[in-house]
Amino acid sequence: AVNGHDDFIVHADSARYHQTAAFIKQEDLGCFELVRSLNSPSIYCLLNDGQRLAFPNGSTFLSWFGDFQDVKFVDDTAMTQYTLSRNVTFRPGTLVKITSSPKVYVVTDSFGTLRYVPNEAYARTIWGANWANLVFDIPDEFFAHYSTGQPIE
Repeated sequence: AVNGHDDFIVHADSARYHQTAAFIKQEDLGCFELVRSLNSPSIYCLLNDGQRLAFPNGSTFLSWFGDFQDVKFVDDTAMTQYTLSRNVTFRPGTLVKITSSPKVYVVTDSFGTLRYVPNEAYARTIWGANWANLVFDIPDEFFAHYSTGQPIE
């Protein structure tokens, strides 16, 4: 076992869970187009493999893209040609917390792996004196789209 808790918990992706704190993979989502339906405010990332990813809210979208200028409107028929596969999580490197807990995490990859930031002193060292202003709230109902990796040590 890598550490004591591994005697009791089996991780779906043990290698990713045990990566070092410095691991933040700033990959791109692979969108070939950003779209929204004429009948819904939801924005989607269309992928070349016929899938679409949904942005659960504006904050998540803006963590990846600086504005909405590249979002195109499409009709509902065009949208249904793409299978909805998952929600997009905040961009890697973003500090987040859920609304019902004070714990702060950093997103480490585009699949939403979170690493717990152990204390304010550590956060100040890495993200600066105004680190708390960089923290985004994840609504509790979207927290299930993230997975928790090893805390930063």
